[in-house]
Amino acid sequence: MIFSYCMNGKSAKECHDGLFLGSEQLCKLNNIHKIFRLCIDGNKEAEKIKYLSKSSVRGPKVNDSNGQWYDDLVENLSCNYPTVSTVVLRQHLEAAIGGASTVPSISSIKRALKRSELKRKRCTFLSNAQDPVEVYDHMERMAKVEVDDIINMDETSAQSKKFRPVYGRGVGEVVVPEFRIGDKMYSAIAALTTAGFLPCTAIYDSACDSASIQSFLHDLEPFILQNSVCLLDNASVNVCEDSLQVVNRTFHGRWARNAPYSPRLAPIERGFSLVWRLVQQRWEEAQQDPVRVLEECFRFYEVGQPGGSACSPFFNVYRRNRNEPEVYVATD
Repeated sequence: MIFSYCMNGKSAKECHDGLFLGSEQLCKLNNIHKIFRLCIDGNKEAEKIKYLSKSSVRGPKVNDSNGQWYDDLVENLSCNYPTVSTVVLRQHLEAAIGGASTVPSISSIKRALKRSELKRKRCTFLSNAQDPVEVYDHMERMAKVEVDDIINMDETSAQSKKFRPVYGRGVGEVVVPEFRIGDKMYSAIAALTTAGFLPCTAIYDSACDSASIQSFLHDLEPFILQNSVCLLDNASVNVCEDSLQVVNRTFHGRWARNAPYSPRLAPIERGFSLVWRLVQQRWEEAQQDPVRVLEECFRFYEVGQPGGSACSPFFNVYRRNRNEPEVYVATD
């Protein structure tokens, strides 16, 4: 029937609508396009037969509802190995299935992760949504601020999606907007200075809201100096009227909002990267007592703690903005 539609000069969409009533569950339009191309090319008769008989090594194509048999297995493996790449995940899948010829491709595994809402999200620091004029204006304002006076405040989120980090948060790495350990998501509100995190980080097992921000600002107030300047992003919980009023009162009007879509200008993003990397190093322990491990990992990078000085280079973007010497800290 598909061949007759093709030979009669009908379009792939007309064939799809006529034979399958437009249903993508019965047969996808892309599959009809594929069959049309094979029908037109007389040299691919063998490929057409394999495709229609579903005997292709790539598996069934006309109706791929049976091609999702591995979704549960992929999800289980992703839960067991949350820090591995998709390539390594496929190796675990191959070992579980017991045959390389039947293992789904990497792209198929990624589609399975997407269907299960297990996403790997890569942070794009030079986003197309970034406005260079807003970045310029922001850096012009921050040029008047002493770098050591900056307190970069931010929060992670606990969204409904299941994010599986591969390498953690940070520049050039896979970035996730929350800390997911096991089957639960945790959010944190923290404040970073050139000397490390301030000792008032708040850990939640739910998403942060405006009330959480206000409570955190109350705990942050004892650590604010006369010249401290708050740097915060454009998240809705930060820029709502209630939150901004508390920020303005706590910092006596000395605060600035980062340019939209500019995480490179937020040193705390790389601070979160350090914390998450340390959590991953203690992964088995974290699954047993996640809140304690998160608190201890943040504490390691607090002001006056062993890892606090590692946060200073994250502010080099603002040192360069003021033509000041950059700071580098030796790491193991």
